[in-house]
Amino acid sequence: MKTKIHDFIRAEDIMSKDTFVVDIKASIRDAAQLMVKYNTNCLIVMKKTKPIGIITDENITKIVAEDKNIKKTKIKSVMSKPLFTATSDNSFFEIIKLMKKKNIRKLPVLREDSLIGIITEKEVTKGVLYVNKVLNKTFRNGFISPDEYKKQEENLIKSILEKGLKKEPPWVKKEIDLLRKIYEEQEQVYKKLVSTSRKYTLTDWRKNIWVDCKFKHEKMENDEIVFMCKKLKDYCVYKDCPLNKL
Repeated sequence: MKTKIHDFIRAEDIMSKDTFVVDIKASIRDAAQLMVKYNTNCLIVMKKTKPIGIITDENITKIVAEDKNIKKTKIKSVMSKPLFTATSDNSFFEIIKLMKKKNIRKLPVLREDSLIGIITEKEVTKGVLYVNKVLNKTFRNGFISPDEYKKQEENLIKSILEKGLKKEPPWVKKEIDLLRKIYEEQEQVYKKLVSTSRKYTLTDWRKNIWVDCKFKHEKMENDEIVFMCKKLKDYCVYKDCPLNKL
């Protein structure tokens, strides 16, 4: 089985290192004050050095709505548990699968049982964009052919859509919609590249293959031609090319 791009992008590549913790013996008021202090909407609940749960602003809002005493109510009675975690070497695909399956929005990242980061909806979006960036770079550097590039783009979407729960949490749907949009744009770029390139082999592609600008003003090496999905147009580095003025 071939390794996919999203298989070797790890949790530590996309996680946020800004993690904020609270002791299990703390009160709801203590937790609320920490959230305000650090401008965060969640805290990892610790028992000594071990993460055992998570408390969010939603948990606190619920307690306030129930008119409970926030000074006396301990966070251990309202925190979300069990705590689902990822390891630093979990792949991006494994992270997506776990968050979908458990319907969770925040996933602490551990290395040898020590808390080193957290993955939220923001980091998932970052991961989607990072996968696409790495795939593009791999393609442009000639490590994969256009056909393999297209295939991996397709597999990326399919793997995320088909694994985990069939019913996606709303926040996951947003990331998948973004991925679909990226794929649709890249599909257009792929078609343009194939239509403007001469016949090639993978060996050719790893060398300085020549690509024609659509305006045929001159030939340039592939590292001087930049194909971008922005506005679905391909941009030429030749400064006087009309393409750059569209």
